[in-house]
Amino acid sequence: MSDHPSGAAPDPRIIVALDYATPAQALQLAAKLDPRECRLKVGKELFTVAGPALVREFVGRGFGVFLDLKFHDIPNTVAGAVRAAAGLGVWMVNVHACGGRRMLEAASDALQASGDARPLLTAVTVLTSMTPQDLAETGVDGSVEDQVLRLTRLALESGLDGVVCSAREAPLLPWRSGRLRGTGHAGHPPRTGRFHARRSTQNAVSGRGPGGRQRLPGDRSPDNRSR
Repeated sequence: MSDHPSGAAPDPRIIVALDYATPAQALQLAAKLDPRECRLKVGKELFTVAGPALVREFVGRGFGVFLDLKFHDIPNTVAGAVRAAAGLGVWMVNVHACGGRRMLEAASDALQASGDARPLLTAVTVLTSMTPQDLAETGVDGSVEDQVLRLTRLALESGLDGVVCSAREAPLLPWRSGRLRGTGHAGHPPRTGRFHARRSTQNAVSGRGPGGRQRLPGDRSPDNRSR
């Protein structure tokens, strides 16, 4: 059942992650979904196999697409990448906050010319697979929570629309009206090895414009409902 009034513009609050190895699998699932009820997430594996043509196909079918490529490079390169993503008509694109202020600002600035078609720009803080030991090995002092808060402040100061973190850190974030905060997959079983070290059954995204949450097909746990 739709959660928007009859005649109102669709504002889906569910993001379905198309974590597939082939475009055929992704298209098969998308054919069963209604763009008025959900958005789609295209990540690195699927995008590497299928490229921008598949993203255009989903956009053409009316889906809001979250292009989850987590760009992290020199400022000019990331600016060009997010500009290219905007050209595909995606709803949201993300970068790594640890790319630094100049990279984040370059990405934000690159999208200004998109006007009303500008996609949301979010920053990944600390990957949910990372533990305190992982951070220490990369030279980051302090706790995971400290790093998430540090990178959140940096992203918001740099003009981004929001951040992504583990659901464990989400309640700690400095909340600002009109900003997004989101968590990674909830309740998603790993295919191989360690997947999300800071995994939680709670998952939420809210803030400026359309809010949503990532939920994989078949995830109907009451603990994973929008908060």
